[in-house]
Amino acid sequence: MQAIGCCVLGDRFPCAYRRRVDVLGQHESADGRRISVPPLRDMTIGTDIQQAAPIRTRNGGRGEAVGSLGLMLGLLACVMFFQQADIVMFSMMSEAIRAEYHFTDVEMGTLNGSALALFYAFAAIPLARIADRGWRRNVIAISLALWSVCTALTALANSFESLFLVRLLTGVGEAGAVPAAFSLIAARFPQSKLAGATSIVQSGRYVGIVAGLTGAGW
Repeated sequence: MQAIGCCVLGDRFPCAYRRRVDVLGQHESADGRRISVPPLRDMTIGTDIQQAAPIRTRNGGRGEAVGSLGLMLGLLACVMFFQQADIVMFSMMSEAIRAEYHFTDVEMGTLNGSALALFYAFAAIPLARIADRGWRRNVIAISLALWSVCTALTALANSFESLFLVRLLTGVGEAGAVPAAFSLIAARFPQSKLAGATSIVQSGRYVGIVAGLTGAGW
């Protein structure tokens, strides 16, 4: 502030009076007297520094549009919906898949368990670290695209090996969406609204369970 005060007040005060200018607009002269001076002004845009506009924030403050936050929560809830519906529907169709391809109990258990759950668990940690570095939206988008394509490829699989590979990639895709989604919520919402925002996104998961069970039974 001392350097700024000297530059701004150079033409209005002699050097002896330019010892210090603090943020309250108080000027201290060489003999110890304090003189009030006008607020410092931004030399570029001509606005008072003390009356500058508040900085835009990303935690749900005045700088964040309510509509955009609501849209984000809706989209994340849809991501959770499709993720859970995919898991439930495949489990519900296990008997039909076993009968068509003559899989054993071990093979069906592997497709429903190891192929999805284990790789889901192992892939979630590195993908979460990538999301924490600021790539949240990209991680969610790529994960959603990956497991959507793999879910569609499930209809073309005609052997245990091909189904295992498809379910493996599906688990990797689904592993990246959940941690990135909650990381994005924590970055956008203040602590006082974090629980409500999380519950809205989580509701998409449970609606997906109901939809998956109903769709598979239909």
